[in-house]
Amino acid sequence: MKTSKEIIAGPDETPQASAEPPARRRRWPRWLAGTVALLLAAVLLVAYVWQPPAVEGYRSPYLDRVHSQYADSPVARFHYTKTGQGAPVVLIAGGAQWRYSYRDNIPALAENHTVYAVDLPSQGYTEVAEDFSYTIPAMADTIGTFMDAVGLKKASLVGHSWGGAWSLSFVERHPERVDKLVLMDSPGLNKEPASQTAAFELPVVGEVAVKLMRRPDFETSLRSAFAHQDRVTAE
Repeated sequence: MKTSKEIIAGPDETPQASAEPPARRRRWPRWLAGTVALLLAAVLLVAYVWQPPAVEGYRSPYLDRVHSQYADSPVARFHYTKTGQGAPVVLIAGGAQWRYSYRDNIPALAENHTVYAVDLPSQGYTEVAEDFSYTIPAMADTIGTFMDAVGLKKASLVGHSWGGAWSLSFVERHPERVDKLVLMDSPGLNKEPASQTAAFELPVVGEVAVKLMRRPDFETSLRSAFAHQDRVTAE
């Protein structure tokens, strides 16, 4: 005997199952798309709008032991020190560093030279004008801008790490302004940049990585730049 849910088909018909209520549509794709959109908006906000809180009122104790000063220009208000007498030498610190990294070299060089140790844009206590582009050519141009601001027509340059890359770029375009060039572990020669550099160059990813970098991350990165890592103290 046929059940009520079965349909009797004729000789030329195909039996069909009885109609079932339509299944509820899955909504997770729409939910997932909304979540992805929110995450993307949050990442873009961090990358291009949010700024990490500054350490208000902090002043390096090192500055209490030296006489630093400022030189104004349309590009930046350069923080620097001037020490000694003789042929001028300009010291350019590496990326994420400042003139403090040359604290032990300055006294020795100052015995025979006028030593200018400068913080370029993104370094130390230099204040940068808005909409500055942190590219190698732009950073290199600030070397000439600083030299103009302090009245130097020509000087020797000492550049460490990315400071060497900026110095090399400046010399290539303005050889008449440079007497001698000293490069220490500089990109732009025959050695590949540090592995994290590739990530920093990516749009959005680089901005987020830099802004969310914590002190332990910076310390690890800094130690990796030195051959004698035991000499990199917590201070």
